[in-house]
Order: sequence, then structure tokens, then C-alpha cells
Amino acid sequence: VQILGEDIYLGCEHTYNLFTLRRQADAATDEERQLLQCVGEFHLGEQVNAIQQGSLVMQLPDSPLADVPTFVFGTVNGAIGVVASIPEDLFRKLDKLQKCLTRVIQGVGGLSHNEWRSFASQRRTAEARNFIDGDLVESLLDLRKEKLQEVAEAMQMPVDEICQLVEDLRFH
Repeated sequence: VQILGEDIYLGCEHTYNLFTLRRQADAATDEERQLLQCVGEFHLGEQVNAIQQGSLVMQLPDSPLADVPTFVFGTVNGAIGVVASIPEDLFRKLDKLQKCLTRVIQGVGGLSHNEWRSFASQRRTAEARNFIDGDLVESLLDLRKEKLQEVAEAMQMPVDEICQLVEDLRFH
């Protein structure tokens, strides 16, 4: 478990999921304030064995995301990933992009992106929420022109603006 912010925590578990918890500091009773509410769930597909505050690249001070806290994680299979607490307006834009991409890109082996990233434990299964899949978002840059245009129309943004948004994220 890592502390992402004053009342937000990042955790991982043995069924290859990441999750975020929020302490309910504004709750009415002491008992409710002691409870952690699950606010984000995401199936990573690998078991995380280390999470450390840091970045894979040097942060440029003039970058719009320079103050965004980032955490690097490592998995038992040797994969490395990054979790970042991004501003809500950027999250909404990337979440919309992610949803558009899942309609345009076919999953490997016929498995939908939503099925693959759904949180699944021994007790329950739930659709992924409040996480952006960076691999999916970066796949935008590999799309053919007609697919890019399809995403741009769904996003109601110019293609070059969407591509620039994704390119800027690659350095975080």
C-alpha cells in the first residue's frame, strides 16, 4: 500500500489487481471516518511486489504535469509501470478517450478491453473504474488514419490535438 494523497491510498493484491481507497474524513461519525471506501479498481494482470514514489523519466519543471505525484511499481514478472494522480479535467478527457478507443480497437483473442481490465477477486468482479490504461491510450498513436479520424470525431477534437495530448503523457 502507498499513500497517494492526504486521504487516498493505492493498493495491490494477489489476484493481480490495483485499487484505490479513500478515507472518509468528512463523514458524520467517528466510525465512518475510520472506514476506507474503495474508489478505484483495475485488473493489471500481474502481481505487484513493489511500489515506490518516483518517475521513469526526469520531470521538466515547465511541464503542465510537473507537480503530479507519480509512483513506479514493479511486478514479480519484471514489468515496470507508473501510477499518477492526474487532475480531474485531464482524467475526464483521458477516460473519454479510453472509452472511444475500446470501441475502435479490437482486443487480442476477441477479449474486450473492459473484460480484461475488470477487477476480479475471489469474492467479486467489478468493471474497472477511476484508472486510465496508459497502454490503451498510447495505442492511439499506432492507429491508421481512418481509425484516428473515427476517434477524433467521437472525442469532438482535432486529430493533432488528441495525438499531442497522448505524446505529452509519454514523458511521465
